[in-house]
Amino acid sequence: MILIFGAILMDIHVTLDQDQTLPPRCHSASSYHIGVGGHAAIQALAAAKSGARAALIGQVGDDHYGKNILLRLRQRGVITSGVARHESLPTGTIFTMGRQNPQSIMAFGASAKANIEQIPREIVETQTILLLQDELPAKQNTPVFKRAEEQGARLIFTPTLRTSLAEYDLSLCDDVIIPQAHKSILPAGLDANIITIKENGDCIYEEKGQPPRPVNIKEPENFQHRDTDGAFDAFCGTYAAGLSNGFSLEETLSRAVIAAKLTSAKTGHHETLPYLDEINDWMKNIEQK
Repeated sequence: MILIFGAILMDIHVTLDQDQTLPPRCHSASSYHIGVGGHAAIQALAAAKSGARAALIGQVGDDHYGKNILLRLRQRGVITSGVARHESLPTGTIFTMGRQNPQSIMAFGASAKANIEQIPREIVETQTILLLQDELPAKQNTPVFKRAEEQGARLIFTPTLRTSLAEYDLSLCDDVIIPQAHKSILPAGLDANIITIKENGDCIYEEKGQPPRPVNIKEPENFQHRDTDGAFDAFCGTYAAGLSNGFSLEETLSRAVIAAKLTSAKTGHHETLPYLDEINDWMKNIEQK
């Protein structure tokens, strides 16, 4: 099983009619979208849609927004029994506004109360994969790092530099997945598998003591990358799913790259994550060639 610990947010995206350097008192917007947000929630969704048992752990508010998010996740196969409903804090929110250069504001709300006590020791063992991000503060994440080490679980850390990595003991990680733009931040000599994600979804896999292994998947003719926002989470969730499902490393990496590419080929939000049959169809084309 995959346990995904982290932020569960309501995602509000407002597309402005036009960007302005000095914003007026009131903006006009042509459209807006409300959906599921938070790296943990999106990665859990990607893992579940890739056919894995994925359990999300975090907190939402005892409100309409939290209930709606959990319903959407359950409908797509995510196990949400580990998500608590906070009595007084609202569901966390990420608010993004703009068109060409959108800006975001994140209010953690109930997600700020997610904690290690929500992960019972008895469900963490050697076959468990713990998937974490750095969206929540290190003080919430580091106890989970230690729990993974104590119970012999596999720990996959997927930082996007929301916080300083200096607060983390990265030696406890089995895998670190990071965007190429941030790769230089990782300390030298890190004793973990490092997976660097390129902007087009391809990756470089580095195992300590081994030469880097690039994974480049050829794209169909006329393929276009339209929106890369969700591609990183698609890769992370699908990579964890491949490991959990017992695929070889080569197939796991290929599936994760394909998921990232399929996600970036669409515009939207959590709805752009591919289903298992979409990934399988692309894999069949690779095998036939």
